[in-house]
Amino acid sequence: NSILAEIMRLKQICALDKVAHTVELANNIINDSDSKVLIFSQFLETCRDIHAKIDNSLIITGDDKDNRYNRIDQFQNDPNVRAMVLSTKAGAEGLTLTAASYVIFNDLMWTPKDHIQAEARCYGRMNDLHGATSYYVQAKDTIEQWIMKLLAEKMNIIESTIDNINTSARAGESVINELIEMLRK
Repeated sequence: NSILAEIMRLKQICALDKVAHTVELANNIINDSDSKVLIFSQFLETCRDIHAKIDNSLIITGDDKDNRYNRIDQFQNDPNVRAMVLSTKAGAEGLTLTAASYVIFNDLMWTPKDHIQAEARCYGRMNDLHGATSYYVQAKDTIEQWIMKLLAEKMNIIESTIDNINTSARAGESVINELIEMLRK
C-alpha cells in the first residue's frame, strides 16, 4: 500500500507542477478559436487551481453535486463560458458536454477506459455529430512517461483483441463458439 501511495503522490506532484502549462494550453485554445474546452484532473487541488486561473470557467468535482446540472447547462448554453474543469471521477460518465471540442488531461489515469469515458463527454450526439481533439499533458522525465507507455500497451492489447473478435466474426465464427471448442479439447 505504501508503494501505491508513493506513486499517487508522485502523480499529484506532477499534476500540480503542470497547472501553468495546462492553463496556457486551455487559454490558447480559447483565444485562437470559438471552441470550448474540458480539462480533467484526478486531484481536487489541481482542479481548483486550474479553475482559479482560467477566466469564465466552471468546475465540477465530487464536492458540488447540488450545482452540477446548473453548471452543465451553463457550459452548454452560455457563450461566455469557454472552459470546464472536471475531476476525472465526477466528470467522466453520465454528463453531456457536447459544446466542447477539446479535451485536456492535466494528469493521466491508469486505464484507457478512463480517458475514453472522459473524451466521450464532448463527442457529438445524434443531432450534432462532431469529434474532439485531446491533449495529454506530460511532465518530462517523470513517472508519467512510464504511465503513458503503460496506457499505450493496454490500448494495443484492446485493439488487437477487438481486431481478433472482428476477424472471427467476419469468418462466420462467434467468439463463444471458439471458446466452447477450446473448452472441449
